[in-house]
Amino acid sequence: MKVGEIATHDLLGILIQSNHGEMRENGERKNVGMSIKDIIEECKLFYFAGQETTSVLLVDNGSIKQAFKLASSGKGRGFTSFW
Repeated sequence: MKVGEIATHDLLGILIQSNHGEMRENGERKNVGMSIKDIIEECKLFYFAGQETTSVLLVDNGSIKQAFKLASSGKGRGFTSFW
């Protein structure tokens, strides 16, 4: 990558490139595009949303795995009718 070149292989690079293009198309008009602070906040939002989603999926996967383990061992007989 060269100085001044925008990396487009991650969310931050894509947001900056898109924002730069939007501002270039609309000239000097105010309220066009996102500020750097807005871009950083969007990246934080995606980061924390991704962590939360991963956490929930891992817990759900563990719960389902445990339920099937109990059902197959015969200890969860009342639970098997639910599935």
